[in-house]
Amino acid sequence: RNGSIEYQNGGTSGNALHSTHTDLTLDGVNITSDYYGVVFIGNMMIDAAETADKSEFDKLVITGDSTISAFAFAVSGNGSNTSAWSGTDITVENATLNSEAGAAVYHPQYGVITLTQDAVLTGCSGIEIRAGELNINGAQITANGKFLTDENGQGNTTDGAAIIVVQHSTKKAIEVNVTGG
Repeated sequence: RNGSIEYQNGGTSGNALHSTHTDLTLDGVNITSDYYGVVFIGNMMIDAAETADKSEFDKLVITGDSTISAFAFAVSGNGSNTSAWSGTDITVENATLNSEAGAAVYHPQYGVITLTQDAVLTGCSGIEIRAGELNINGAQITANGKFLTDENGQGNTTDGAAIIVVQHSTKKAIEVNVTGG
């Protein structure tokens, strides 16, 4: 709470904060990274997550005027269907996520992500969801990249769009709910 994390590795790999199989709250935290910001990994296989009760998901809450600024994704997960990385519940409220060269949020895993009216996302793209549920309630999402697409089974696929919904190679359900904006 109310701290700072700075990660500098020459911009080639790594992340400022990696959280695996646990609940985490970032409240008033400022994170800067020359690669990934926060990587949040759940505790379920992707098939199990799709049928599980969402109350069982690992929770990440980013709040309290927190700011995450990264070269690549500010916040991301992993959508592998061969490891226990799904089952995440991410809430961004009263926080700012910035990416210089990617999506502010990349969500390939099966889970839930909620962006409230006080969430601000800016990047080459705003958010790319490839599995799970996206709930947007009045968040400000800005894409400042040139529109480009790259169909692939791994990694983000599109720049230059605020909200990107693209089926992952895992072929899991995607649901998007937008209200208040």
